[in-house]
Amino acid sequence: MLKMRSVDVLKLAVVLLPALLGGPVEAGEPGASLEPLLKAADFEAIGVKGVVLAAPDAYDRVEQLGFERASDSSMVAVLARLEPTQPGQTLGSLVKAIASDATPVSGVGDEAYSYLAGVAFGFRKGKATFQLMSGFDGLNPFLSREQLAALARTICSRL
Repeated sequence: MLKMRSVDVLKLAVVLLPALLGGPVEAGEPGASLEPLLKAADFEAIGVKGVVLAAPDAYDRVEQLGFERASDSSMVAVLARLEPTQPGQTLGSLVKAIASDATPVSGVGDEAYSYLAGVAFGFRKGKATFQLMSGFDGLNPFLSREQLAALARTICSRL
């Protein structure tokens, strides 16, 4: 008989229950893959060439997506779901707990913040909340604050 840990059962339920009870799970909803939200071609659109989706076994694509430089596998960016750590927590209070330099950004989803010296970008559209972080090429981030904002706008347009 197959033994499953309670954590495995919970993960399976998170993925299957929305699909069984409410039809297809929409991109951006918990339990849905993040793959439809951000693609390697989106990096080309902001002037970053040679980016590919990280190997399937590198990330749980329901919670995170990694993008790397094809030439040397350097991590260019990571998209991750953000979940409140306390009941009633807002995106603003969550990112301010992560970084004291959180700055509101207009024109991206319903709410957005740039933080960690511009290499991290938290944003929300409806109930879907994400963090997009730049990787580094030596000491320099691969993506600027403006490029992160452009990618976040692309993601919001697909929700």
